[in-house]
Amino acid sequence: MKMFALKISLLVMGTSGIVAQIVLLRELLISFLGNELTLGIILANWLILEAIGSFLVGKTVQRVEKKMEVYVFLQILFSVALPFSIYLCRIFKTFLLATPGEGLGFVPILYSSFFILLPVSVSHGALFTYGSKLYSQYEKKNATSISKVYVLETLGSIIGGLLITFVLVQYFNSFVIAFMISFTNALASFALLWPDQKPIFHSRHLALFLFILFTPLSDKIHRASLLSLSLMALMGSGLFC
Repeated sequence: MKMFALKISLLVMGTSGIVAQIVLLRELLISFLGNELTLGIILANWLILEAIGSFLVGKTVQRVEKKMEVYVFLQILFSVALPFSIYLCRIFKTFLLATPGEGLGFVPILYSSFFILLPVSVSHGALFTYGSKLYSQYEKKNATSISKVYVLETLGSIIGGLLITFVLVQYFNSFVIAFMISFTNALASFALLWPDQKPIFHSRHLALFLFILFTPLSDKIHRASLLSLSLMALMGSGLFC
């Protein structure tokens, strides 16, 4: 049962990664008024941060005794970080004091996208390392376990790519998509801890994401972020001066 829950979680990890990447990429390209160079910078930062999470955070996997708990914590961290990063995509220009409609240069795009992507990419990269270690422990075949984790993550990525292309972006805004992914990850983390432990803390996250999804709150967050953009545009135009 635990192995089945882990396999589902790894599929969810692959699906979540590609959906999060595409949603954040779309949001950042709009904010940066981006072109091919901007696209390259964002993708480079994503890959670098994934590698940092997989290597640096993943190095702790040998020293940690409660690997499952850490894996679940990273999954919840990813779930919380995704909608937060989307919100940052829309308001970060306020902190840079950029004029509405102004195209940012290479350096601001580089460090802005780096810090916006950081919590999502690092936690997602670390999930792969911890997931591989957990899989090898349950299967007890170290030589083949990592390749099976790759297969599961790739299958999840294919599913996520199809969903985001043909369903999600057609009918839902970025925040609804993010909270769907967050809820799915929270549900997977709940299944990993149950019934050995009673994941009260994680069940609260599950209930929170469920509440946001099925109430007007996600739409309100979406509108609030757009309102902040509109206010910034009005201030830049001099109407409030």
